[in-house]
Amino acid sequence: MSQESWGPKWTATVGAQVRMLREPAGFGSVQKLADRCAVLGFPIPRSTIANMENGQRPNVTVQEVAVLAAALGVPPVRLLYPIREGATAIEVLPTIEQLPFDALEWFVGLNGLTEELPSNTDDLDLVREEGRLARDVVGWMAQRAQAVDTVERAAAGLPSSGPAATQDDVDRLRARVAAARDALREHREKMRARGVVPAGDVDA
Repeated sequence: MSQESWGPKWTATVGAQVRMLREPAGFGSVQKLADRCAVLGFPIPRSTIANMENGQRPNVTVQEVAVLAAALGVPPVRLLYPIREGATAIEVLPTIEQLPFDALEWFVGLNGLTEELPSNTDDLDLVREEGRLARDVVGWMAQRAQAVDTVERAAAGLPSSGPAATQDDVDRLRARVAAARDALREHREKMRARGVVPAGDVDA
């Protein structure tokens, strides 16, 4: 497919997704969706959305995709790739076809596009690993808090709805929290050394 026809076809795909998602999201008319976009701070005229839905718009901007997705309550990538049509290949680039889910994974940095067109996901991998380590910290902290509550209630002669726990369990979970926080701290230092800004620290 030529560059001239690929752009409008992709825009038509976005429009078709907007049309399919609009009514289930509670927008019975294009005008209501346009009004919601305006409330979100980036007005998109009713005629623009209507032309997009009808496949009569030659292009769509990143800003429009982001605001329409927010208004419809879906991730922006959901408008770009028709994942409900999983068995139908789509044109990711004018000369490359892939299944929608494979294209989506490339777009969000999970995989390369092709062997000839790999994607460097090192920075994204660091961010994803930080998220995993942060969730570990939160998970161990929650278990520690539950164990502390159970032990304190038992000492006071009060019933507890949580699993049985002893002071040894509390000490073990405190050690797990400390180890998880150390791992997260070390990873964030690695991120900074690579020039990647870590997310906010997890409160103790």
